[in-house]
Amino acid sequence: MTQTLTENATSLRELDPQASAKALAAASAARAPVWLQAGADDVRMTWCGAMTGVDGSNLTLEVYNLDSGLRAVLGSSILQATVVIDGTACLFDTRCKGEIPSAQSGVLRVARPLSILVVDRRRSPRRCLRQRCDVALHGTGPSSDWRCLAAMLNLSPDGVACRLPERDAQPVELGEILRLDFRPGGEVEKFRLRGRVVSMTPGGTPEHVLLGMQFIDDDYLESAKARLLAVLEGPE
Repeated sequence: MTQTLTENATSLRELDPQASAKALAAASAARAPVWLQAGADDVRMTWCGAMTGVDGSNLTLEVYNLDSGLRAVLGSSILQATVVIDGTACLFDTRCKGEIPSAQSGVLRVARPLSILVVDRRRSPRRCLRQRCDVALHGTGPSSDWRCLAAMLNLSPDGVACRLPERDAQPVELGEILRLDFRPGGEVEKFRLRGRVVSMTPGGTPEHVLLGMQFIDDDYLESAKARLLAVLEGPE
């Protein structure tokens, strides 16, 4: 696994090779959505598509947003793949095998991983906050222009749930990484963290959805842990 996945291993559960093969076969049969990412976190490139086949040591993907300027990156980089299987985000690293399609969309063959990582939706109880707290959500990488204000529903050291209008959530996909800015409990300084979208469910009315996000275990979270725990251990 690359450093990107290894450093987040505490928030992920690894499937054994047999379970991984079964999950990938199910994803292929269902044409499960898949995202491929490459590059540094501040310049993240993303390709989307569907998993369409498993053949020995290869996976077959149908990729929709190929761009001539990105083909060199796609062909030469280690790719972080996110595939959504029955509503659960699963992660693995891979590389392209063979030629990159010359058209805007096409079939891409990548290396099949021996094992995959499952994003566990919640590792610790979340706490509902007495005071209202809004969360400013920001897209990253190719979606960096996206912005939305959501209402925080609960918070834990591992993640957050928030409610937002369905029309605002339409560009968001399972497995996507967002930047979160929020100030709970009257905190003077904002928390600025990153979170992966691990669930998206109806929000009580047809006009709203609930996003469940798991914090990315990176330098941002490490520097904020003491303040975050103080908020969660404070008075209700």
